[in-house]
Amino acid sequence: MGLAPIYDDTLFSQHLCFAGADSHRAERLIHFLNDDSIDAVLCARGGYGSVRLLPYLDNLDWSAPKIFMGSSDVTALLAFFSSEQGWVSFHGPMVAGDIARERIGIDPWALLRGEGEFPVAIRDRTVCWRPGRARGILYGGCLSILCSLLGTKTRWQMEGAEHLVLFLEDIRCKPYQIDRMLTQLAQSGLMDRVRGLILGEMVECGNSLELKPVVLDALASYRFPIVYGFPSGHTSGESLILPFGIPVELRAEENLLTVLESPVREA
Repeated sequence: MGLAPIYDDTLFSQHLCFAGADSHRAERLIHFLNDDSIDAVLCARGGYGSVRLLPYLDNLDWSAPKIFMGSSDVTALLAFFSSEQGWVSFHGPMVAGDIARERIGIDPWALLRGEGEFPVAIRDRTVCWRPGRARGILYGGCLSILCSLLGTKTRWQMEGAEHLVLFLEDIRCKPYQIDRMLTQLAQSGLMDRVRGLILGEMVECGNSLELKPVVLDALASYRFPIVYGFPSGHTSGESLILPFGIPVELRAEENLLTVLESPVREA
């Protein structure tokens, strides 16, 4: 892809079920994010453990935003960077998974390069579950990780954004678990600011016929448009990049998501 990868062998460290102790992993993350010679940090993989790094990130230079991309468990860091620090963060393919398997969309890499216009992302696999149009700040990630942050010191709910277009996805959750987590988000107050909802493929979470009535029932008191099947994060095929923290427009009947401004700028 024309990128020069930089990493060190501490990437392969191990502590219990983690890739190194929390303080060590956080120190390496801070090092790479603060290094002016590095343009972007692409996460190797998900799993579990990113949320444990949040208390260690006080030493970052927040005045110099940097491209940071990942998904799944990395949602904890995406939420922290976008909500608490005002960075644009990128929900997209990771190195050891989708990138290694070449399961990435070609055009979305233009988002990271700042090339061309940024008008549309449209997918044949996305279907409309509730019609309508919406504008707001794009935000979200892995549903179970976002729910795990509720009640913590991490103020991840984009409280400064009055209108949100929310992207949610997950893997291997039963329909009743999806209902429980959507209900939790609703009762937290987050859904009051949502103007449009984009669901991922929800891999191994039940088929569309099982999930649709569960989602519509859990969100029956809201009238925002809903689409299902957007391939980002856990997917059955290629994984596309979604930039969190910038305005978008959703046209549900057209399965059309419009990114209204470039998520990157010249350093």
